[in-house]
Amino acid sequence: LLRFGAAFGIVLTGAAGTVYIHGAAAALTSELFHDWRLEGQVGRGDWRGVATCSLGDGCELKLHAEGPPGNISEAGAAFRLQPRAPGKTHGPDLEFAASLAPLAREKVRYSAGIRRTFRGDGTKFSPWTSSVISTIGASLTQKGPAVDAQVSQPISKDLDVSLQFRLAQDRKRAVLLPSAGAEASYKVGGGKVVGGITSQAGGTQVVVNTASAE
Repeated sequence: LLRFGAAFGIVLTGAAGTVYIHGAAAALTSELFHDWRLEGQVGRGDWRGVATCSLGDGCELKLHAEGPPGNISEAGAAFRLQPRAPGKTHGPDLEFAASLAPLAREKVRYSAGIRRTFRGDGTKFSPWTSSVISTIGASLTQKGPAVDAQVSQPISKDLDVSLQFRLAQDRKRAVLLPSAGAEASYKVGGGKVVGGITSQAGGTQVVVNTASAE
């Protein structure tokens, strides 16, 4: 009923003085705990460790801790539920996270979010809508609540566009902070060009990036 197995590796590639440790473990495996995945990073000035456990049925538990040598500056946990049942309508994605940072100004941080993705079926309006992907979500942190919406649409085999909208509330200032943006990516040769524009209360920002295919 219970099994134990582990595999670890150390990769000495990274910043000078930094060692990355990756591992995967199937520890105390039962119908509830499927596997553990371990990751670690040790540098000259700090360290970080992450343990991720798959609980099955799209559930995932992640634990993390970090800090200077011999101390812990932050520790926390996150739980994520992403139902993925073949042949069935997927429910919303849920995520809850909390962390404690004794040395930080905000010692306790928390977040909760729900997100649902819809894919067009091309039957209600036109075949063109079959490739539309829309996502809506809501989140809550110590800074305040927020709602998000995004719509993505491939225009052609080389051009994709997306629109985003976000409305957040700043609890300290008791004001609403709306923002909106658009992004387009176009395949050029062996890579692509990505351009985006974001407008919010602080002004408008335009970003253009290029990326080559791996």
